[in-house]
Amino acid sequence: MSDLIAYKSNALIEASYKLTLQEQRFLL
Repeated sequence: MSDLIAYKSNALIEASYKLTLQEQRFLL
């Protein structure tokens, strides 16, 4: 169960990181 939570949190961090990169590229 903890593995699933860790996977979800990791995917969430990765998604937010990609979103931040897209925002930076858009702002620049």
